[in-house]
Amino acid sequence: MSNKNIDVLIGGRIRDARKKKGISQQELANKTGIQNSSISAFENGKKSPGLHSLALIAKALNVSMDDLYFGDSSVDFIENAPDKGRKIANCIYELMKENVISCSEIYNRREETDSVLLFRFSSEVKRLIDSLRVFFSKKNTYPNPDEYIKQLIGSVANEINEQIVSIE
Repeated sequence: MSNKNIDVLIGGRIRDARKKKGISQQELANKTGIQNSSISAFENGKKSPGLHSLALIAKALNVSMDDLYFGDSSVDFIENAPDKGRKIANCIYELMKENVISCSEIYNRREETDSVLLFRFSSEVKRLIDSLRVFFSKKNTYPNPDEYIKQLIGSVANEINEQIVSIE
């Protein structure tokens, strides 16, 4: 991949992280001390941020430099999970976050889920989906949303792991 393509990818990741945070380019410039024109050039792939600039941007957006440089680690979030229960819970979280599944899709189409692994853990999955639905609808009211998600997923993962152990 050429340096120009890398610059475009990094710029897009900066823009996506900034928009996800809900701040303007000027606000990011103010938080980092980097000129607004440079922020714009980074986001448009016209200029590559140096290590120091990337670190300032990552800190201001509360993301890792790796996420900005290499991309979102959400796949690692699932693949590197320490156990099956965590992988299942993480997958459900990611699918709901991306609006791929919802509670009604899983529970109203029972004939399609009977053969799916999720059916084995229906009460745990239902609790997770119901809690996530409430979370996503009221996310900005949680004092620490990331910690809430971490605890919720951990709790459901533990319940699923207990069932896996009892089955195996």
